[in-house]
Amino acid sequence: MKHSRLLTPYIEEVKAAGLFAANKTELAKIIYWTLLYHAGNRVPGFASESVRQTVCIVQGRRLRLTLRQSSGDIFTLHEVIGRKSYAFPAERLGVINTIVDLGANIGLTSLFFAAMSPTARLVCVEPEPGNFKLLRQNCDQNKFHWTCLNCAIGPATMSARLLVDRYANRHRVTTQGLPREPAIEVQVLSMEDILKNCDVDTIDLLKVDIEGGEEELFENSSSWIDRVRFIIAEFHPQLIDYKGTVESIVKHGFRYYPAGSLFRNSMDMFARHDVAWS
Repeated sequence: MKHSRLLTPYIEEVKAAGLFAANKTELAKIIYWTLLYHAGNRVPGFASESVRQTVCIVQGRRLRLTLRQSSGDIFTLHEVIGRKSYAFPAERLGVINTIVDLGANIGLTSLFFAAMSPTARLVCVEPEPGNFKLLRQNCDQNKFHWTCLNCAIGPATMSARLLVDRYANRHRVTTQGLPREPAIEVQVLSMEDILKNCDVDTIDLLKVDIEGGEEELFENSSSWIDRVRFIIAEFHPQLIDYKGTVESIVKHGFRYYPAGSLFRNSMDMFARHDVAWS
């Protein structure tokens, strides 16, 4: 029974891959890479930074995905495309003109959003150079026209250091002196500057996954948040004041939907009262 429980997440990933892989060949590739990814988490000898390509069907659209085998990209693939953790009630939002993806990583969530809302403009923000390179590749090879910004998001425009993790979906910004962990210097832009520079008036959907930077972002949010209609956020309770961050958003006129309350794998979501539901 114990071994069966340990295998359950992997079995679910394989089943989900069967629904989004473009064909049997792509399914076999995804299953193989998934096994290698999990093996690499336990035995370093299996870990590889090899870049892989696959084809998936997302919302009926055929998309080419480029990702790395052992950097955390496989986890993100299953989270975003398999478990659909960033699905949102598009029917409640009506016409979606602008989506801003903070912490875009290699662009898998942006691909998911683009498939759900093909006419929407996407602004993707990602500070880490390796992630950003794949973000642009995933954008270009699917003939999308996103605005991709190689920077971090923060409460003010400045420079900061990005702590570089083994897993490329765990990099995080710090402004606290010289860190002991490996780090690189990155440009940080405020939301006000991003919206101004990209000529964005209203954000219909804001996605936030910035590894602990969400507390400072929302705690110090100014008038820009009043131009947002819907928020999907992946919070990191081990790094932030979770309750306080939720309260910082709610006080700006949002209704809160806790993670897992809308469907099994849903992220924390916030809706303006004009698009909220019971």
